[in-house]
This record gives sequence, structure tokens and C-alpha cells, in this order.
Amino acid sequence: MERLVANMQSVPAEDRISLLSDSYALCKAGMAKPEQLVKLISGFKAEKNDKVWSELIGCLAGLDALFKQCLGAAALQAWESFALSVCLPKFLELGWDNRPSDDDNTKTLRASMAAVMTKFSSPTADHMKPAVEKANAFIQAVADGTDPTAAVAADVRTSALTYAMKANPSTELFDKFVAAHNKVEDGAARQSIYAAVGNSPTAALRQKALTWALSGDVRSQDVIYLPMHVSGSGAESAQEVFEWIQSQYDGIYKMIGETSMMLFQHVVKISGRGFATDEKAAEVETFWKSKTVYEKIAKSLQQVIESIKGNAQFASRVKASPLADAKFWEDLSK
Repeated sequence: MERLVANMQSVPAEDRISLLSDSYALCKAGMAKPEQLVKLISGFKAEKNDKVWSELIGCLAGLDALFKQCLGAAALQAWESFALSVCLPKFLELGWDNRPSDDDNTKTLRASMAAVMTKFSSPTADHMKPAVEKANAFIQAVADGTDPTAAVAADVRTSALTYAMKANPSTELFDKFVAAHNKVEDGAARQSIYAAVGNSPTAALRQKALTWALSGDVRSQDVIYLPMHVSGSGAESAQEVFEWIQSQYDGIYKMIGETSMMLFQHVVKISGRGFATDEKAAEVETFWKSKTVYEKIAKSLQQVIESIKGNAQFASRVKASPLADAKFWEDLSK
């Protein structure tokens, strides 16, 4: 493993993709140690290929969602620092703005890297200051009635707005995003706003986002996006969303379930998103089985329960591994 990590760029790109994909699958299935996967990832700091980066970003996102549920605060912070160290060099090379020489693959990679940096960067990171500037320019452009895409390119807009909320988790900024949402007509721009407020770093703002979802400002077909973003934003957020679905079930069903059962299936999936214990699997299953809609959502619920239980097994292996110790991550980053 050490020799492979040290010479990763000598391995053909298609094999680097397979190494990541297969190692992640084996690790999740309990057929490889979690620390082996992480050590493998450490060998990709010099990665240049956009297709390999796509696979790598998927691995990092999957691990981050799980680690939020099973690592202690110190180890989680150390993991985020490690993930940042892997991604930062490539992001600094790409920057925030498109260039005339960029092909479609480069533009796609820039958007993906911006999303990763938003996830792992601290609220005061220098390399993220342009994101805050772009978010402020977006808000001003919408208020002035000018083209917001001139202020921030659509492919990095979600990341810029989301990071701005991370850097300044205030009611004032939240309300500015709501005002922009209610004025802008572009559905994609509204999606970026849902991501920004849904990923708010404080419980109070996340609850405000969930309340807003049913306020009437948000179209019924878009309601699911706010709890979806909230549920993946932090260790406590999955429980916050599940409690919201339980307490607001009648209103949610009236707004979505009565008009589109296909769309309502997403509510079922969101209700278990982010959980990684058998106890939570049982709670989610009990809740949905108590509803008259159960027969219509049984298949989706089964998938949710299987996913939670699979995550629970994965999480238990992570907690029993060196990954649970912050020193492991610190040594890995040296």
C-alpha cells in the first residue's frame, strides 16, 4: 500500500479510478479495513485527471456523510483537514472563474472542486473569500434586477452561496437569500438558494429553512430540496429533519403526497438520510408503518432501512478502527 500510494501517478488513470471504486466498495462491505481506503486516498494529492477526480470526490463525499455520524469532534475535524489537503492544490490550480481555454471537462471539474472546498474549508479560509464576494454580488444583482449569472457563474453558484452562509450564519443573510429566491425566476438559481440555507451551520437557521419549506414561498415540487440539504449538513441535522417530518407530516403529505406519490417517495428517503444506527432504522420504520400511506411507500422504505443498516455496520467498523483517533489523521497529513 505504501509503495502504491507513493507512486500513484504511475498507475494508468482507468486503474486509478478502479482502485478508488473497488476499495470504497470493499471497505463499505467490510472486506477491507477503513484505514486502507483512507491511506489510498492520500496518494491522490497530485491527481490531474478529471475523471479520476470525479471518482475521488464521490469517495470523499460518501465518507464525509458517514464520518459525521460516527466520528468524535476531534477526529472529524482532523478528517476535514486531511480531505482539504488532498483537494486544495487542484482547486487552487483551477480557481473560481472560467477561462477561455477551459473545455467542458475542466468546467465540470471546477464546479465539483468548488463544492468539495465548500464542504471542507473553514469559515475563514482565504481561498474561499471569492465565494463570499460572489454570493454578495449575486444577492445585489437579483435586487437590482440585473443578470445574476454575470455576478457568479452558474456552475459555481451553489458553492459560493453555500459557503457564504457557512462564513456568515446569520438571520440577516438568510433573509436576503429568501428575498432573492422570491424575486428570481430562474429555477436553477432557486436550487442554489435552497442548498445555501439548507446547509446552514446552526440548528436555528436549519429549523428556519425547514419552516420556510412549508411557508408557501416554495413551490410544492421544490419542497423536498430544503430537508434534503438540511439532512446532510451535520451530525445533528438528520435527526432534525426526521423530527420535522414527524411533526409536520400532515402538511407535507397534503402539499406533496396528495398530488404526487412519486415525489412523496423522496420524503421517505430523506427521513432516513444521514442515519447510521440500527436504532434509527427501527424508529424510521416504525414511523412509516404507522401511516396509512405505508403500502404505497413500502419499497422505498425498505431501501431506506437497508441503507441505514448498511451504514450502521460501516460506522461500527470505522469507530473500531484507527480512524476514530485524531492522531491517525494528523500522522497521515504529515
